[in-house]
Amino acid sequence: MNKEFIYFMLFLLLASSCLNTPDMTVGIANMKEDPTVETKTDVTFSNENFTLTIKGKILAYGKNSAYFRQGFCWGTNSTNLVDSVYFMKTEIDTFSYDLQNLDGNLTYYWRAIAKNQYGIALGEIQKYETPSEEPSVVSGENSDFPADGAIIFKGEILAYGKINDGFKKGFYWGKDEENLTDSVFLENDGFEPDTFSYTLPNARGNTTYYWRAFAKNDYGISLGVIREKQTPPIFISENKDVFRGQIRSNFTVFSLKNTLYVTCGDYNNILISDVWRYDNNGWFTDYFYFPGGARRYPVAFTIDDSLAYVGTGQGLINSQRISFGDFYIFNGNTRTWTETSIQTPAEMPRYEAVAFSLNNKGYVVGGRNETGILNDVWKYSIENNAGSWEKMNDFPRPFYGGISLYDKERVFAGFGNNPETVNTLWEYDAGNDQWTVFAPSPTYPSGIPAKIRSGQITRDKIYLLDITNIIWELDLESKQYKQKSVLPQDFPSQNEQYMFSLEDVIYIGLGGTPLFYRYYPFWDN
Repeated sequence: MNKEFIYFMLFLLLASSCLNTPDMTVGIANMKEDPTVETKTDVTFSNENFTLTIKGKILAYGKNSAYFRQGFCWGTNSTNLVDSVYFMKTEIDTFSYDLQNLDGNLTYYWRAIAKNQYGIALGEIQKYETPSEEPSVVSGENSDFPADGAIIFKGEILAYGKINDGFKKGFYWGKDEENLTDSVFLENDGFEPDTFSYTLPNARGNTTYYWRAFAKNDYGISLGVIREKQTPPIFISENKDVFRGQIRSNFTVFSLKNTLYVTCGDYNNILISDVWRYDNNGWFTDYFYFPGGARRYPVAFTIDDSLAYVGTGQGLINSQRISFGDFYIFNGNTRTWTETSIQTPAEMPRYEAVAFSLNNKGYVVGGRNETGILNDVWKYSIENNAGSWEKMNDFPRPFYGGISLYDKERVFAGFGNNPETVNTLWEYDAGNDQWTVFAPSPTYPSGIPAKIRSGQITRDKIYLLDITNIIWELDLESKQYKQKSVLPQDFPSQNEQYMFSLEDVIYIGLGGTPLFYRYYPFWDN
């Protein structure tokens, strides 16, 4: 039997299975015609279809042979690697192969193979333990509030498990710990373990929210522990917020440099002229009085966030009620009043008017006097350190006892006590000096219109307070109303309350009570 035949029979035998003895030799020992191969230790594992990429490297090809092959054998039994794959010779020394759709929680073994007509070479056996096919997730501990009305839920993927057709992650949440009925699914940026989060908008204040993270694939679902978070209150009143001055109604208010000032008004038919200021530290009085005398129903507007103009109103002279038309200037920097009033038009005496500021100009609208209800509009401007009044186009209807709402760009006025305006809100176009109907008053489920007492603009919403202590939200874009919370029960019903704003916080109270609540509209959902 010749040597060529012996080599050929050995080649066929080795091709039928993967030898498991790493030091086994073929043919003559140390024969230079044999190849040499190593099994690389670095591998790549992908959760998609549980794919393990194994690698090998040809160290020597041996004697050139038309029968040269390279590849791998593998299995879950290190002594019996029954599966194999072979490739044709390439010009690249390193080679790799993807073991796909592996099972979870199993140890896989493999070794590189190289063989030619003259012999076979085997690399060292390597191994890899696959993770569980099911995912693993935990719920984050530290949720927070990125903005009023929003909660951040947090989670972390510890393992994605085996991913075939799909993978989903997100949160289950609700207000009942035993029944988390709401859910949100999040997009996957990849399949590396990582943290993820979701911002829940329009959360309601003074409410406990429960949530848990979840992750699921085709093989199972993982749930984090249930976490909880108490949202901030909708209404807050601390001791420093309680008004310490004389209880009053029918007063006026203005704000300068994020400080609120309250002056004048009446209580049990007693007229008032003191001034109180409020900031984040509470209420204070500097014992300076409004110089024009005690009165009710005055108005105020501001210029340059430093000067406030307070005037008009109803007072008494010789026990006779009269309408005032004077205005006095309050300097917010020095907290002092001018000793004398500024010049005003002869038509200015009135009470229950409204006033607003726009583009560093002040406006006075409507009101009434001893002869009737007014609808004239006056603009006050300062040029070259001199102030002047200009009569503008009239308000669409006779108007008194209503409200005005304004920010840096938009002005609204309406409602009030006149049947012609009580259910309507108008918007003012200063460029064209024109008023147009913006929205009717909100209505109760019975269809009866709500009677509005006060209001404020905050961001892109108007918040209104009616005589039953219900708060209404009016969206400036859609012009749609939403009924919000009712004032806390310690507010008297059917009483006159006021809305004020400093930054994004609305304050409510002072209408015949010392109550003064901070209202957070973006938690009122």
